[in-house]
Amino acid sequence: MWTAFLVVAGLLGLVAGAALTALYFERRRLAEALAEVRRLRAKVRVLESQVRVQKAEIFDVEARIAELWARGWSIRQIAKEVGLSKTTVWRRIQRLRGEAPPVRQVPRKEPLPLEAS
Repeated sequence: MWTAFLVVAGLLGLVAGAALTALYFERRRLAEALAEVRRLRAKVRVLESQVRVQKAEIFDVEARIAELWARGWSIRQIAKEVGLSKTTVWRRIQRLRGEAPPVRQVPRKEPLPLEAS
């Protein structure tokens, strides 16, 4: 009887040890996942900050384009001044004037016929 009790107690000890080991590794995995989430959140904050700066720069460039256009500068002169291509400057002027450039429509290709097997 005592041997059966000792066997059961030994098995329970093994199960408890395995459960504690699994718990340890699960907590470790969760801690690593939490560290990764924190790292990614910090990266998102940096990227959001960069986007805000870029939006502000775009607004500044568009304001400069509008100012130079109002002064009578040519597209070429404005492009050289702000460091953009002539096409980009022209599109920004159209957008500022409310004239969106036409969207290119790419014709769809006909699907290939399926071969009968």
